[in-house]
Amino acid sequence: MTDDRDRQFTYAELLSQVQDAASALREKCVALTESVQALEANTAERIAVDAAEAEARIQGDADEAAALNAAIAAETQARSDADAALQSQITVISSSLVSGVTAGTYGPTLDASPAHGGTFTVPYLLVNAKGKVTEAKNVTITLPTVPVVTGYCSYCSYCSYCEQCNCR
Repeated sequence: MTDDRDRQFTYAELLSQVQDAASALREKCVALTESVQALEANTAERIAVDAAEAEARIQGDADEAAALNAAIAAETQARSDADAALQSQITVISSSLVSGVTAGTYGPTLDASPAHGGTFTVPYLLVNAKGKVTEAKNVTITLPTVPVVTGYCSYCSYCSYCEQCNCR
């Protein structure tokens, strides 16, 4: 039994997971932005209504006006605290969108068939415990050169009889 850390991921699977995570985070940011905008609009409207009501009551009773002013101040502070909490959440979500990896293509875009001694590149991706790609770079792999063997075929080390080359 192996856990997910031992599973080999293809570049396409990793890219798909990264794109899915980025899309989900973008949707959360949009939803939070809309919530903040709605809260701001609602806050301005409620403050205007509260202020108008407070003015009418101040005309009649100074003690009641003082109590209303205190309530308005508490409400304003509560809304300010709520705005700060929402801003903090937006900041946390926004910072999780930044991976430290430069956008682009990693690894070759076409198939490669290098010969002996040839080179090719493969992508190297480092993924943290939350599944976020934190490092991406190209790694060059160089194949060994053609072995020089005297008296033997390239399939066996003794050549008395080999099924690959039928040497005797």
